[in-house]
Amino acid sequence: MMMDRADDASNEGNSRLSTKIMASSIKIMAATYGPADGLITGTRDVAPFVRALLRAREQHQAHHLDEDMGGSSSPRASDQGEDQEGLYIPLMDGKSMNAIFGDPCPGTSKILFVHYIVCDNSLSRTAAAATSEVHHTTFAEHERVVLRQRTTFYQDDAKLRKAVVAVANATSDKVEPSGDEEESTLRTAVRMGRAQSIAEFAQASQLEVRAVQTLAAVAEVPIQTRKTRLRSATSEIVLPIVLPFLDLKERVNCQLVCKVWRIVVRHWGVAQTVDANDPSFRQMFSREFLRGILSHSYSSLQNLYLCDFKELKKEDLHPAIPHLRKLRALDISHCNDLDDSSLLLISQHLSHSLEVLYMKGLQKVTDEGFMSICRSCLKLQVLEISNVKITDESGIAIGENLTQLQALYMRDNFLLTNKSIDIITEKCSRLAQLTLWGCIRLTSLSFERLNQVADCGNLVLLNLWGCHSLLDDAADALAPMSNLRSLIVSECHRLTDSFLVKLAQNVPKLAHLHLRYCRRITDAGVNAITNGMQDLYSLDLSFCSRISSASILNLLEIRSSTLSELRISNCSQLRIS
Repeated sequence: MMMDRADDASNEGNSRLSTKIMASSIKIMAATYGPADGLITGTRDVAPFVRALLRAREQHQAHHLDEDMGGSSSPRASDQGEDQEGLYIPLMDGKSMNAIFGDPCPGTSKILFVHYIVCDNSLSRTAAAATSEVHHTTFAEHERVVLRQRTTFYQDDAKLRKAVVAVANATSDKVEPSGDEEESTLRTAVRMGRAQSIAEFAQASQLEVRAVQTLAAVAEVPIQTRKTRLRSATSEIVLPIVLPFLDLKERVNCQLVCKVWRIVVRHWGVAQTVDANDPSFRQMFSREFLRGILSHSYSSLQNLYLCDFKELKKEDLHPAIPHLRKLRALDISHCNDLDDSSLLLISQHLSHSLEVLYMKGLQKVTDEGFMSICRSCLKLQVLEISNVKITDESGIAIGENLTQLQALYMRDNFLLTNKSIDIITEKCSRLAQLTLWGCIRLTSLSFERLNQVADCGNLVLLNLWGCHSLLDDAADALAPMSNLRSLIVSECHRLTDSFLVKLAQNVPKLAHLHLRYCRRITDAGVNAITNGMQDLYSLDLSFCSRISSASILNLLEIRSSTLSELRISNCSQLRIS
């Protein structure tokens, strides 16, 4: 009899859990990815991609839920929490936006705009419509994409007490079953961290043991009443909870309240992210401001973005570097005063944590400083070295040491040749994005090692814009790249229709193709794209002066179901009326 009751309680708890997981749903209304300056030109509709990512996330959660219910009476701890309630849904799985959406405007900073609605499925249709949350959210190119439900900061105690009693007594014959509103109130209280309040209300209401068990199953928290409890209104407990909800200035001012608050704030740190281009404090961002914010964020700072902060001097950054023990991402692009000594300091003190480094346009950096980064910062996953005067010596160091790289951006690194680039493509087998824009000494592509890899390479986006020396046989080198979805060969002037014919045969699943300024391409090449690339989503044929209206109309007719973006500006032979 006791075992039967335990099984019933377990089944009831699992049933409650499955209902709870589906309590909230998200509907994507619109999503665009394009230039951060707000220009419409170059903006791409990516709503289908975002919806597909959301569906994949939901299926992943449902799969793990099925495993948990089939194998045990309680879900795994790693799968519990806000993700299942729809409060905090990360997308992309660590992949970059360019890898997922393609690059609609190469060479510019981009943002993702998402318009979505959060609905409570536990309510009736009318109530759900009335309580739906409308979100308009933007994400910078380097940000993690997370869809959230708004957090409730206040809840009426009388309403919660009523909900506790109603839900707990739902199994009693004398009491009406609890409604959707009461269970929703209870879930909101759990999300706010009010499990102890639920326990106290249950204790004060003198509920039966079975009623308390029902309450625990619905709330999915242990209801353990206690005669005494720790006084929680102490600074050491309350302030760390409050700090994440305060803006930067408010967190700094918390230090002025009292000595205890100052100690707490300095222990937890003032900021996790400092961005010189953040609109919220762009007007007051200065060298003095940066020094102050860094000195108060040693224990917390994870992301430091100083791109285009040209006033930055070495003495502003160098003293803080040894203390930034949690720094994960650093952007020092176009900080013109930084040189090899800055990179040596970074390699000495940040090698254990640094995963993302943008150092575009550092004109004072040489091979010596950059190679110290390559030898020490072995955890790097994203690296940008565009417009840095490095040679093949540095390129070889990238391939030999930075084998964890997932994204490598190199633009206008004119001194690099096949000697170093071939080593990078051979040994950095985890690369998902590779930009070789303007590497004019690159004469061929080599992905030989990928022929021996089971998954045929991870490369999703390859940017070869302006690699003038590439010939049609470059398409043969791409044959093992079965995961390639975005290819940019704009201004590769030697490419002809033969390249496109081979490309359509070797990489038929390509979704984004840029052929701007490839003036040797004719209707034959466009027809090869039309017939071979069934998943094509975007195509750029701007300034391809030898294509005619016939091939474009044929493309639109056959690929109308998948092709969403076609750029044909300045194609002089087009006659479309």
